[in-house]
Amino acid sequence: MQINGPASGLDYLSFEAYNSSGNFISQMVYTGSGNLGIGTTSPSVNLHIASSNPKLRLQDTDGGYAEFVANNTDLIIKTDPGNAVGSSTIQFEIDGSEYMRINTAGNVGIGTTSPARPLHINGTEGVARFTSTASGNNGFEVGIGTSSQAFLWQSENSYVQFATNNTERMRVTSGGDVLMGGFAANGAISATLNGFGFTSSGTGTAVCNFFDGEEVPIPTFVFVKYVFEFEMVNLSLPPVLKTHSSGNTLI
Repeated sequence: MQINGPASGLDYLSFEAYNSSGNFISQMVYTGSGNLGIGTTSPSVNLHIASSNPKLRLQDTDGGYAEFVANNTDLIIKTDPGNAVGSSTIQFEIDGSEYMRINTAGNVGIGTTSPARPLHINGTEGVARFTSTASGNNGFEVGIGTSSQAFLWQSENSYVQFATNNTERMRVTSGGDVLMGGFAANGAISATLNGFGFTSSGTGTAVCNFFDGEEVPIPTFVFVKYVFEFEMVNLSLPPVLKTHSSGNTLI
């Protein structure tokens, strides 16, 4: 091994070692600007490592280590790659306080050191906000509030869609109207609620499900062997809804 001073016109120290051919090859350089290069003679930052899939290892003498690996344009962060210790975490701290961690199960915790789900948000309000560059910055929020109430909160002047099987099934308009079922170009809708089927105009028929032997008066409906004919005009339902043990809603 030898240490060479700068050649004419150059400003760095070169740390060299023999290669297999018996020639000295530069392994590390320290420039006059304070940059240290490993595998490169022209480091552009304070520590510049250049090789095929370069790695930076941080090892704790008490056991275990972590690595930073560059693979083309990918950055790979490894903690305890050999699983020698187990139950490892990756923690993110700002100004002396931890704000996020990834635990050994792959769960991400924000505001909690023991995330119980793939994404676990904890705080005075455990809230996630989603915004779109195509609209305003208030966006849509989902979370749990200061009174432990769960909420979906649309702050934009737009609607909220609910879908199953990649098809919209229900919509809440910006005016607070609830639309259920199919949507047509002219705005007409169809919907079902606990066996009731209706359309946005004209008349329809539906079968009503009864439970617990209760007789239920339904305003604006005409009773014909559990089949009802009605119009959407002045349609109203009783103010109290109950849930049967089967999961159906009782009116």
